[in-house]
Amino acid sequence: MNIRTKILDGLNEFEKSLKSSAELISDGQPIVFPTETVYGLGASIYDLKAIDKIFEIKGRDKSNPLAAHVCSIAQVELLCKDIPILFYKLAEKFLPGPLAIIMKRSDAINPIVSSGLSTLSIRYPSNKMCLELIKMVGSPLAATSANLSGEKSAINAQQAFTSLKGRVPIVLDGGNTEFELESTIISIVDEPKILRVGVISPDEIYNVLAM
Repeated sequence: MNIRTKILDGLNEFEKSLKSSAELISDGQPIVFPTETVYGLGASIYDLKAIDKIFEIKGRDKSNPLAAHVCSIAQVELLCKDIPILFYKLAEKFLPGPLAIIMKRSDAINPIVSSGLSTLSIRYPSNKMCLELIKMVGSPLAATSANLSGEKSAINAQQAFTSLKGRVPIVLDGGNTEFELESTIISIVDEPKILRVGVISPDEIYNVLAM
């Protein structure tokens, strides 16, 4: 890969940078964007060629699923099925925010996104730039962290640029991420199970589970 990578100043040129980013995604190009946890590398969840590119750009094994990034609960209800009441309890407390929730994937989503699994990881970020980008694209984004596999997750645009320079056309700069740490991941497919501890502590989640 030898793509000319540009950093777009989303802080000072918000609308212009978002428009350029959304247009590239619509053209089938994955881009780098900020969230409140770490920077993401993503494309439209319905663009299978672009999703293939995400795995190639990152050097990510296709057995390792991507997460769906949404901007509303309505989008979650399109992407998932048999949604348990517990999801809405967690959403009321933590979303939008740094929690990834794994549920059953709906038939509307191609198995390539979830590496053939019947489940899907949902992220509803609280980062304004990320939410506006998803709205502008008009679909959820399938994404992973914006770094080469094995490298540390990027918490600012420069780190993402250093890792993925020449592999992506755009890094959308939203400054340092709010938490500078990955999201907490919980599966609620069967019994609730925390798979990764991140910004939200297990105790905070257990308090909601006990309600």
